[in-house]
Amino acid sequence: MAGYRVAHTAALPANVSVQGPAEEVRRLAVIETVAVDVEESRSGIKRKVRLSNDGKPLTIVPDQVEVAVTIEEEQASRVFERIEVHAKDFRGAYSVVPQTAYLRVGGPKSSIEKLKLTSDEVYLNLKGLSVGEHNVPLELSLPPEIQVLEQKPQRFRVRVTRAAE
Repeated sequence: MAGYRVAHTAALPANVSVQGPAEEVRRLAVIETVAVDVEESRSGIKRKVRLSNDGKPLTIVPDQVEVAVTIEEEQASRVFERIEVHAKDFRGAYSVVPQTAYLRVGGPKSSIEKLKLTSDEVYLNLKGLSVGEHNVPLELSLPPEIQVLEQKPQRFRVRVTRAAE
């Protein structure tokens, strides 16, 4: 399925016994299962599947294994280079330096592609600040599956010229 990948596979038991012509048995490094269709799965599957003797005269014991396949959404990252920085819900007067931020975020590809960053998601919290100079961190309100990979700058110089009433 587009946008997803196989993250992990496991088979139980991990080892089986093989009997057959010595030369055929000696050449074996692995024994494959019959094909497992994971096309419609978004998280993974667990099922019993037969082991394949690949048309060779081999006896495999057991002839089935429990297969677990974990599927995960492909990860992506995205850069937002010049996000305007403003205070959220602040009724006073202020200036901020610098006025923009750089963010690189990562997460599931589908979430990253539709992510929009507005002043509701990226902002300065100036509540309770008095008149004067302050060093303020950027506040981020992102979906839980999105992580900040890089942020510049970490803090912003804010000059409050009139406190909120």
